[in-house]
Formats: sequence, structure tokens, C-alpha cells
Amino acid sequence: MANSIKELKKQGAKTVLIACTHGLFIGDAQEKLRTADCDEIISTDTIETDFSKVSVAECIAATILKTVPHIKN
Repeated sequence: MANSIKELKKQGAKTVLIACTHGLFIGDAQEKLRTADCDEIISTDTIETDFSKVSVAECIAATILKTVPHIKN
């Protein structure tokens, strides 16, 4: 992903944003993305990271309530 960011910038992209559902940044992945000139990284809060900006709590709760009918809210 870091190489893709660099290539997009090289090709003239003014802004590069990364969005992911489950931000599992292993090893030095966070540092590589930060130093690759990415403008913003946005992730859900399924795994808490520096990039967790979107909460999925309501979506997960609603799905659980629909899936397990005997649970009452």
C-alpha cells in the first residue's frame, strides 16, 4: 500500500486517502503509511488504532438484535 501511495503521488495525485474496515496494522505498517506521503488514513474502531475514526458499534448492535430475536433492548 505504501508503494501505491508513492506511485499515485508520482503520477500527480494531489491527495491520497486510505479507508479500511478493519485496521490491522502489523509490524511497522503504520510508520510505512505515514512516511509514504498519505494524506489521511481512516479506519473503523473494530481495532483501536491512531486511525480509528468511524464507530461501528450501532451497526453491530443492530445486527445482533436482528439475528438473535430473544434479545430485547
